[in-house]
Amino acid sequence: MTNFRLLLGSALLILLAACTNLDQGLLNKMQAEMGTVTANTDKVQAVGKTILEVRTQIEGAAEGIKSNPAYPALLEKINGYAAKNAATSAEFADLTTKMNTLTADYNAGKIKTDAATKELEVLSTGFKGITEIADRLTVLTATTKSEFEQLAPVVVAPPTLTK
Repeated sequence: MTNFRLLLGSALLILLAACTNLDQGLLNKMQAEMGTVTANTDKVQAVGKTILEVRTQIEGAAEGIKSNPAYPALLEKINGYAAKNAATSAEFADLTTKMNTLTADYNAGKIKTDAATKELEVLSTGFKGITEIADRLTVLTATTKSEFEQLAPVVVAPPTLTK
């Protein structure tokens, strides 16, 4: 009976090893993509922080600056960037979760190589798009900050009394 259990256990281990035939090249690609994701996490977070700082500056402007006709457009721009960044950050978090799940499921043998390869391509494309958006938001935010810093206060003359 003990020999039968040992034989059955050995057969199951051999069968499990054969079933979990993983493509090392694909695993390497997954690890490289996770390295890229980790590196870009700081970038995505930094963009959000910069947008928040510029938004705070614009919203806290003196009344003379707020009276400038260009002010509302700058405020609208930075609020739009903040909304886009929030959506981008949420998408980045979702893609990161999907990447972690894909890697774990593939390592556990729950996903075949072909399906994992296709999913990795989709996720990689998504990460690339988010990186491009973060780069673009960085440029737009810097431009908006520069435009804000160049705004001149509008001096409203006090009303004159006439008799």
